[in-house]
Amino acid sequence: MFDFSLTNTEDGLDDDGLSPKELAEHKIDLLPWIVSPFKDNRGEDLTLELRHESNNLELFFDLFFIANLSTFTSTHSIVDKNTLVAYIGLFAILWFTWFQITLHDVRFSIDSVYERVCKVIQFVIFVGFAFVGSEFNPGGKEHNNTNFRVLCILLFASRCLFAIQYGIALYFIKTKTKALTLPISLTITSLVLIAGSFYSMVPAFSPSSGNGLGIYYVWYIILAVEFGLIIGLSTIWRQLSFKKTHLMERMGLLTLMVIGEGAIGVTKTIAKVMGKTGGLTVEGCGLVICIVLIMVFLWMFYFDNHPNHHYGTIRQQFWAGLHFPLHIGIVGVVEGSQQIALTRQIFKMFSEVEDQIHRICVIQHLDGTALADALTTIVKSMKLEEKLESKDQASLVLSEVIALSNQTGICSEANTANLSGLAKFPADFNNFRGSVLAH
Repeated sequence: MFDFSLTNTEDGLDDDGLSPKELAEHKIDLLPWIVSPFKDNRGEDLTLELRHESNNLELFFDLFFIANLSTFTSTHSIVDKNTLVAYIGLFAILWFTWFQITLHDVRFSIDSVYERVCKVIQFVIFVGFAFVGSEFNPGGKEHNNTNFRVLCILLFASRCLFAIQYGIALYFIKTKTKALTLPISLTITSLVLIAGSFYSMVPAFSPSSGNGLGIYYVWYIILAVEFGLIIGLSTIWRQLSFKKTHLMERMGLLTLMVIGEGAIGVTKTIAKVMGKTGGLTVEGCGLVICIVLIMVFLWMFYFDNHPNHHYGTIRQQFWAGLHFPLHIGIVGVVEGSQQIALTRQIFKMFSEVEDQIHRICVIQHLDGTALADALTTIVKSMKLEEKLESKDQASLVLSEVIALSNQTGICSEANTANLSGLAKFPADFNNFRGSVLAH
């Protein structure tokens, strides 16, 4: 019905005012299947086609790391030594896998069909890490060996992919020179052995092995060896170093995302602190502002002192590696401050519920229907039925209210005259108090 075509005008321009030369410049290039990571120079010039900034694909991949971290943080509260060790353990697995991917990408990754296929595989692996993180508690009383077997397989698959990627880089190197054949071959051999080491751990987590024969620490020994090998080889053969790459930018962007993950936690904390109190309070606002200030100071601590020049080869590698304790520290500080704020709020609610029970029972001496109505008012103020996590708790709390109202004389002067110790009300109310605060 409609025919859209470009027609030339008398001055040699098309209808859109673009000359043929400008049209050629606007032509969309097809994505190549695979690209050499080295500049197209003659001879044995092994100058890498280095990028000085991250591309969209790398930033997209970073989101999978942060999504894993956010999911694991929201489902695993740090309440004791075991949960702290489990949190650091999974964070180490995620971080060092991300780091090894980055070390390859900043030197050899050029956008192509092959590179995007590799990234898709890495996306799937990180989605698998999210599955593993749902029940990651090595050494604890409750452990899931199936998840640990999946983790070993995912680590095996990721290292096999690394070996293939370095193998492709070796192919392009050998087309120009054999000078770097040895270090790349050593890298590939190391990755194949590391992949085999991860896969060899799968039988240790069979259903009949109990707690996995206590070999969880082997994961971290392998990761440390892998880190040392890749960094060591790039230090000895300086042509494989990270000098003039965008490694510093990649570490800075991940740091920003880690702090950003904390911002997500702050919004959740605001919902919990403000939502449960029914609105804004001076204390709640003060707690939230303190958390925000902590995040701002962390951002200032890092980015106000971020280097604007390239370090030496060895110093740059140490600088990049030290981001692991930095990132785990940032996560710990932000999450810890949020838990402190929530704990303060829980104690405040605990005190308020106790005061209300004390008033209606010990001071007003309500009984029967009057007592039931007063307790029901307390329950409704908590809005248990409106929250998904406490919806099922509402019926349990109401059953406690009915049980208390059916007890004759529970709040009589005779029953409340001689309360023991620091008790504010008869012990019969303890179950009700506990049920209300359990949400």
